[in-house]
Formats: sequence, C-alpha cells, structure tokens
Amino acid sequence: MAEIDQAEHEARPLASTGRKIELAVVLLLLCAGAVWLLANGCKDPTTEELLAWEIDKGLQGRPTVILDLDANLRHSGTGGGLMGMVAGPRASPVLAGAGEVIPGLREKLNVVMLTARPVQYGNATNMWLEANGVSLVPVLCAERPLSSLEAQAEYKRERLAELRGLGFNLHASVADRPMEAVVYAQEGLVSCFIIAGAHDPGLKRLRRRLEDAEAKGQEEAVLYVFDATSEEPLWDRLAEALDKGFEGLKPYPLVN
Repeated sequence: MAEIDQAEHEARPLASTGRKIELAVVLLLLCAGAVWLLANGCKDPTTEELLAWEIDKGLQGRPTVILDLDANLRHSGTGGGLMGMVAGPRASPVLAGAGEVIPGLREKLNVVMLTARPVQYGNATNMWLEANGVSLVPVLCAERPLSSLEAQAEYKRERLAELRGLGFNLHASVADRPMEAVVYAQEGLVSCFIIAGAHDPGLKRLRRRLEDAEAKGQEEAVLYVFDATSEEPLWDRLAEALDKGFEGLKPYPLVN
C-alpha cells in the first residue's frame, strides 16, 4: 500500500494543485528562515556591547551627552500595545535631522539614550530611533515599570551615578520633559530643554519645577531652552552649541 502511495506521489504532475501548494509552503518556510537569520544573525551591537566598546577604547572619558526624549517616545507608536504594533514607530519632530547630526557628534562625544521605559520595550525604542535615522546609540531602559514621575527621576539619577562610576564624563543632556531637564541640571549637566513653540505648556511646568527646587533649597539649575519650531533646524543648533561649549546662548528663561 505504501508503495502505491509513493508511486502516486511521484506520478503527480508539477502543474497539479497539490504540488503547487507544496511548493508554496516550501518557499514560505525558506523565506521565514531567511528573515529569522537576518534578524538574529546580523543584529546591531547591544547597549552593553556599545558601552563595553567605549570603555575598552578608553572613550568614556570624552564628554557624554544624554538623550532623554520620553515625551516623544510616549506618542511615537512604540508603546508595545496593539496600536503600536499596527502603526509602527513614527518619526518625531523633535528628532528631525538628528540622524545627520549625531554621527558627527559621536566623533568627539559619547551619545547615550536614557529612558524610563521598561526593558521589554528596548527593541521598540531602537526601532523608533532608527525610524528617525539614529542608530548605534546605547539605550538604557528601566528594569521594571515606573509609574510615578518621582520614581522615574530617581531611576535616572541612579543611572547617571552608574555611568559616572564607569568613568563616563557626563557633560550635557537633551530632554523634552521639564522634570528631566531640572534633574539633569541639578546633577551638574548642561541641560537643554526642548519645547514646541512659545506657548508650549512645558514652559509653565518647567517654571514650577524650578520654583519647587528653589523652595527646597536645592542648587539653582542652569539650563537652556531650545524651540524645535524655529526656522533653523534644532539639531544643527544643538550641535553648534555642543561644539562651542554653549558660548553665546541665552540661558533660561530666554529661548534659543
């Protein structure tokens, strides 16, 4: 009986519907295997590998710039839920032009992204950066979800301390939430706060944060506000500010 079935199988013409289905399945499996190899066999370096490379080369002593763009991340379609999966990572106006500028910055500076997003969203965050033309930037994520702004601020202070412990020279930060802008300034970084126009509500929240810090007797924060809607591209201005040591810029409450 088995010999008859084998004979029928061998005699089945290639043009038959059954053979077409078999060939389609085989091709589908081959394509799936190729995609898996592409995704798993040619991965970009991990955050740990990038940081280890900088330490191994003695580059951690160079000025380090912290990117903290959690406000944009929250509205970028990278939340990991159904809508994020359907929409995919969306480009961010705040990062427009960053892909052309950051590679040049990395010739002289270290660039590290710090986010309060939990580590399970690390891949989505990398996809968001790549959608904005930014690649090979270490992304430091939280080990667990952090629900309150205070917990997120404390987590970021701890990560800054860890980087300093590894010898990283923390020089400046770019943030789009008032809380982080104040935290980085208090931690001794040159803090750049990004707004979207003169009526951005973040300006009022920033003032309240600074007033609260002053009331608690904390050190006065020195920071710079950059308007992302200005005619001159934001990242060209940030790159120039970093290159010239922020010389000639107007400190808060003025806007650059």
